[in-house]
Amino acid sequence: MKLKHGFDLLVLLGIGALISASVLFVMDNKWIAGIGFLLLLLQILLLLVLKKLFLKDCALLMASIKSPDTTRNEGYQFQDVASINDRMNHLKISIISQLEKERKTLGTLADKFYNAKTQSIKDPLTQVYNRRFLEDKVEFLIKGGQPFGVIFLDIDHFKKVNDNYGHDAGDLVLKTLAHRIGEGIRPGDILARYGGEEFVIVADKLNSKGQALNLAERVRFMAASKPIEIGELQLSITISLGATVFVNGDSMDKVLKRADQALYQAKETGRNKAVFG
Repeated sequence: MKLKHGFDLLVLLGIGALISASVLFVMDNKWIAGIGFLLLLLQILLLLVLKKLFLKDCALLMASIKSPDTTRNEGYQFQDVASINDRMNHLKISIISQLEKERKTLGTLADKFYNAKTQSIKDPLTQVYNRRFLEDKVEFLIKGGQPFGVIFLDIDHFKKVNDNYGHDAGDLVLKTLAHRIGEGIRPGDILARYGGEEFVIVADKLNSKGQALNLAERVRFMAASKPIEIGELQLSITISLGATVFVNGDSMDKVLKRADQALYQAKETGRNKAVFG
């Protein structure tokens, strides 16, 4: 009965995971959640089959133990204890081996699921979030009525880096700055690559011009804190930033456009600065 209850517990855990996948389907990336949904359903079905086979084998074993021995004159006799123990051990080993095999299979599938999920929301070069995730995050915050700020930033004179030193050097600059900026934002804030050399920060609970500019200036300082080494070269890189905060009634397009316009103003008035819009 303890093993039976153990199987029941595994099934319940699988059902709980299935419900979690359903929530993910509603709230996040739907096709990835669909894969997780199917994998979890498969797990539950496998556990139910194993449970059924185990109980059936146990029932047959108990019936054979208590069955009459027709080769003897006396009625109900127990079979040889050693033979019974061998069958029980064989059954136990078989079930444990099968469960271990299924565990490894599900572990591999879970790793693939996680990698696919990560790839769907991350920029492959810089490993920060991508534009799609950024827009989903902004929509979520707007629907929840939560205060937040948006900071657009652009690498100053990035085209010259590509033209003078090649695209490999440009990629290194992008990855290095993404790492530095990521260290400059607060826990809970997100950094996303919006396209090319343009990045966006979405900062939770940011609701004033002062807070937005303080964060933008910290990020600007982190980006230019030291030269970026490319072979024997040392490039001094700066960034321009445009910051804004969500105002009631803003749509996603409106708040992002306002930050982008502030960035444009920063670039037009000298670069290497932060402007609030």
